[in-house]
Parts: sequence; structure tokens; C-alpha cells
Amino acid sequence: MELIDQVLSLSQLSELYKLGFDIVDKSSMCWIKHPDNDKMGLTIFNKELYDKKEIECIPTLSIGDIIDILPNELNINTKYHNGIYTLLLNNKEVYYSNESNYYVFFTEDKLIDTLYETLIFIITYF
Repeated sequence: MELIDQVLSLSQLSELYKLGFDIVDKSSMCWIKHPDNDKMGLTIFNKELYDKKEIECIPTLSIGDIIDILPNELNINTKYHNGIYTLLLNNKEVYYSNESNYYVFFTEDKLIDTLYETLIFIITYF
């Protein structure tokens, strides 16, 4: 798996910013603009690099960052779901489940996209 497939894209980051989600303190990677052209590359996030205005550094989240951010458990009390639902990951699937059923289930072509959709859900509803 290439590094680009393990971090959020610029468009995904834009959606998180629109939702008011603070990425800077949770990022392990950042997108940087190459000084000689407009190509974007990835590097390990460094707060000093981020603070430099001459280098465009856009913090991004990796697979590991998102897994750390997502709650391990959800306590759900609705008409149809009641109890503690645990975060589970399986290949490209992410879901919250208890012993008898699923509360939410996400799957996309790439694990990073599945985790992104799960994070959007958590930000929006919790």
C-alpha cells in the first residue's frame, strides 16, 4: 500500500475543516507543496514546519491517526439499539457492534476512505 493510500486527501480534509474538526493536534503527516512546482507530497508532520509561512504544510490524518481518534465504544440508547457498541475493523470494513447486532457499518474500496466515512459519522452524530 502506497503512502498516499494511507492518509486523507486534500478534499477529505476540506470536509473535516468545514465540520469544525481540529486536525492540527491529531496529525502525524502533512501535505507539502514542492518549492519548485505545484506538486503536493507527503512528509511527517512537524509543528515547526507547519508554523513556517514560506512552506505550505497542510496537516493530514493517517490510518493510525483516525483509529486513535475514533471512540473504542459507543453507548447507544435508542428505540432500536441499546447498549455498548465496540469499534471493530476487518480488512476494509469498520463497524460498531455488540454481541447481537451492528449499530453502524462502513466499507469503501480503501481502508482510509472507510475510516474517513466513520469519522464523519462520529463527528456529525456524536
